[in-house]
Amino acid sequence: EREAAHSVSTFCTQYKDTGLFGVYGVTDAHHCEDFAWTTLEALVGMAHNTTEAEVDRAKLQLKTNLLSQLDGTAAVCEDIGRQMLTYGRRITPAEVFLRIDEVSAADVR
Repeated sequence: EREAAHSVSTFCTQYKDTGLFGVYGVTDAHHCEDFAWTTLEALVGMAHNTTEAEVDRAKLQLKTNLLSQLDGTAAVCEDIGRQMLTYGRRITPAEVFLRIDEVSAADVR
C-alpha cells in the first residue's frame, strides 16, 4: 500500500506488573509524518476492527516466533531467567501456548 518506511519492527517487554510495546521504523526524513500516521491508523484499527481470523493468524505467528527464539542454551537460560523474575517459576511452552490460545478478538479490542 503506502511506502511510509523502509522497514518496520515491533517490540514487547513484559515486567511483573506492567509491560511496554511499541513500533519503530526506518524512513526518510520527509516520510516521518506518513509513517507516524500509518502506524497510528493500524493501532487504532486493531483496537476496533480485529477479526478472529487475524487473531488466529497472529497467535500462530507468535507461537512460531516463541519456539524459534529458543534455539540454543543461552536463549533458553535467558527465557527461564525472565520467567523466574516475572512469574516466580518456569512456564512450559505448553502452558504459554494455552494462554495464547485463550486470547480472542474481543480481548484485543
